[in-house]
Amino acid sequence: MPETISAPWSLGVAYFSPHPEHRFLFEILDHAGIAYCLTEDPESPEAIAACDVWLVASHLRDGLPRAWREAVPRHVQAGKGLVVLGNPLGVESVFGVEPVSGANAQFGAWLGSVQSMGEGWFQPETGGRADGRPLHFFGGYAFREAKPGVALGSVVDRHGQRSEMVAAVRAGDRAAGLFVDIAATVRHISHGIPVAVDGVPAPDGSAPLNDNILKAEDGLVLDWTMDRDDPCGAGFGFFSEPVADCWREFLLESIFRVAQAAGAPLRVVWYYPECMQALGHISFDTDGSDPDLATELIDVLGGIGIRSTWFVIPPGYTPESGIIAAASADGHDIGFHFDAGIRPESRGAEWSRENFLKQFHEVARACGVEGFRSNKNHYTRWQNAADIIEWCAASGITADESKLPSKPGTLGFFSGSSHPWFHHTPLGEPIGCLEIASLSQDPIVTVPPCAHSALLKAAVSHNGIASFTFHPAHIAKPGVADALRALVAHGRELGLEFWTAAEIADWELIRRGAKLDAGGRLTGKASEAKRPPVVLSLDGGGSFSYLGCPFSLTGKAG
Repeated sequence: MPETISAPWSLGVAYFSPHPEHRFLFEILDHAGIAYCLTEDPESPEAIAACDVWLVASHLRDGLPRAWREAVPRHVQAGKGLVVLGNPLGVESVFGVEPVSGANAQFGAWLGSVQSMGEGWFQPETGGRADGRPLHFFGGYAFREAKPGVALGSVVDRHGQRSEMVAAVRAGDRAAGLFVDIAATVRHISHGIPVAVDGVPAPDGSAPLNDNILKAEDGLVLDWTMDRDDPCGAGFGFFSEPVADCWREFLLESIFRVAQAAGAPLRVVWYYPECMQALGHISFDTDGSDPDLATELIDVLGGIGIRSTWFVIPPGYTPESGIIAAASADGHDIGFHFDAGIRPESRGAEWSRENFLKQFHEVARACGVEGFRSNKNHYTRWQNAADIIEWCAASGITADESKLPSKPGTLGFFSGSSHPWFHHTPLGEPIGCLEIASLSQDPIVTVPPCAHSALLKAAVSHNGIASFTFHPAHIAKPGVADALRALVAHGRELGLEFWTAAEIADWELIRRGAKLDAGGRLTGKASEAKRPPVVLSLDGGGSFSYLGCPFSLTGKAG
């Protein structure tokens, strides 16, 4: 929620990059609910006086703009806070680092003044993954310690060999340098690569992606060995930790700790109402459209007492069955389940905007509705970069859930996040349809329930959304209904409320549309919320802890 620099602010963001992928930084900050002002002017360092803390996103070949190189050290010397994200060249002495000399030393005109870190893993001293594994990154700026002891962890390759490069440093309490390309890394993990061919199968046989069906997992970029583990004895490795969320948190914690040391009362619009720690979400894909099984599921859900989202596949339930009316009457959200075809001979013809719209209107008529708020692709079908997201946004759909695993070995956070996000175009522009990644499909039928428990705990620990997919077609199979009941009961023990996809999207849009006035009060779309968002203020005596930093409740909307 950026503002122009017209009055004193706690956090300022100076953004210097010609590369569109770095604009995903604003997706990270806006979802985090941080209030900040923004400048992209490299020639106006006088703006630095307007903010207590500056996050300088520096992605220019030659480091910080010349005018900012002089202003930044003075800012730190004056007792203010600084986080440099990206290339610190020009102020590297502030952080006690120096560039690593590589091929760029000989071919600097082509390669730039600073060597790239490439792909690697960062082992932070504190925080990071719960299982202690290093965090996968994609790109950054190669610097090493010039002063021993400033590094906040080590960089390793896929063989565990330690590099001389440092990913992050702290210069006292009020300055931090983060040299990993965090925004581009989070974007790369969550978006994946455009899907045009099958992905490479997992070496343990748990994820045979070469099934001649183009799907979301075919674009995954995480590593089968380094980024998966088996924390619960499932018998195979899976993505048990949200790596992109860990990187988000590493950036946010760096900002918070620097701001706390500088005495800057940063304000944050919390993720959920009433300071809830996380959310739950259950969805059902109606493959087969069997009315008897759907009726049984409605009865099971009535006993559990949650609202869910039903993704209806063509041709849908007949109006005479009364299924959609009964589900809607119980508060369930009706979404669209796009079937792009899984037969090899039909794949090219079926994946099209025309087919999407044809099915959309066909299912809407069958359900007796004008349109849908959410979509999930059958068999997690996916092609190209973000076709489906653009089709959804143009059709009024505000949430997509097509990023979900179809194989045991891709279970969990293969797209890196338990938090919803907006996909970006190649030009760095957000597309107006929220992605809510689902973590798994039916326990008992596809994976052991212990894996669902591990994923549930992981989503809660990262303040995310624990989203799970079931099918009415499996509800009568032994153990499935009990597994659903157990999953919801476990979530409630952890403090979760279970929301529909439409509720999640509505809430996220309201949060992001909220504005903070000079007194820290919420205005704008916050007044539309049935349960107003919560404003937190970073201070030394707060009772609310986030990423190890103390916050106080300062107000609500209205």
